[in-house]
Amino acid sequence: MSIAPKSAPLLRLRSQERKHRRSFRLLKMRVIVATLSVLFALAISEIALRAFNYRPGTMDAEMYVGNDNEQLPYKLRPNYHGYCAGEEVNTDGDGYRIVSPTYDELFANKNLTPAKEILLLGDSGVFGFGLSDRETIASQLQELSFSKGLNYRIRNIGVSGYTSWNELAAAREYLNRHSATDIVVLYMPNDLTLENDYFGIGKGKTASFSRNEAALHRITGSLYSHLYISYLVSDGIKRLASRVNPVQEALAFDEERSQKTIDYSIQALLGIRELCEEKNIRFTVGIYRDVAYFADPRGWLQYEEAIARNLTRHGIKSLVVKSHIESLTPEQVRVSWNDPHPSAKAAGLIAEEILKAVWE
Repeated sequence: MSIAPKSAPLLRLRSQERKHRRSFRLLKMRVIVATLSVLFALAISEIALRAFNYRPGTMDAEMYVGNDNEQLPYKLRPNYHGYCAGEEVNTDGDGYRIVSPTYDELFANKNLTPAKEILLLGDSGVFGFGLSDRETIASQLQELSFSKGLNYRIRNIGVSGYTSWNELAAAREYLNRHSATDIVVLYMPNDLTLENDYFGIGKGKTASFSRNEAALHRITGSLYSHLYISYLVSDGIKRLASRVNPVQEALAFDEERSQKTIDYSIQALLGIRELCEEKNIRFTVGIYRDVAYFADPRGWLQYEEAIARNLTRHGIKSLVVKSHIESLTPEQVRVSWNDPHPSAKAAGLIAEEILKAVWE
């Protein structure tokens, strides 16, 4: 039977509809397969990252506890075990970061009393942001002194975000319960502030953000903490972007405008010196030369000279801690590509400078 001419367009239309439906089903199947493949790859990648003990470079807010003291608004949580910036962090029963190996481990069965009790004070550089317990300045100083036959016990009471007045309060609290023969403060540029809670950590924050940025930070922080691959991908994208548009880490320093904050900071250092004089403790300030020196040597030298000049005016002994900058490249100084905190190698050089200062 022949098909009536008037039905031919209708049949062609139906044929096209069937082709479209088949194409749509095929496309949907491909999308489903591609999505499942991506999810499977992500799951395998996540399992692999966790198996190889990869950790996102995030900060755990649980590492801190609030403290009812205006000069010391927060501390490290006692007996904390967790991760900060991808590395394992442990604190003792007082909330101080553990020095590893400990003095007792190094001098086991020798029944000795330390010839020196050296207390390191500072912010994230002393704390060891991005470093494991064994890589911090304090830990490397403990091993270095032991290797030279020196009977020194090293304590680390540095905490990320601390400024001069926080350090004074921390030293006072420590010396109420413990003793020391030497106190070394590693002085950082963020000591020049009138804030006693520089990052708002005592208020439950982990960084200084605007309201919208803080909300985004909480969301991404939660995502990174639960899905490690998301941090790895994000970090990779940021690394590529930084190569296209590198950030210069210059220090804008104006001594005249900064004098008020310099005076405020040094008042706290004078308080630490007074504590030391009361207890016959040797006090030294190490002015830390940051990796930003490479981007703006002139600005940094102006800053260092101004701080040293003001410290000398008040009779406070100081030195510029700079061997890591003189010996390493910027990439070697940084703990990671986008983090200016001292690397393990830089921390080792800093430990050598501190040992020389307290040994003299």
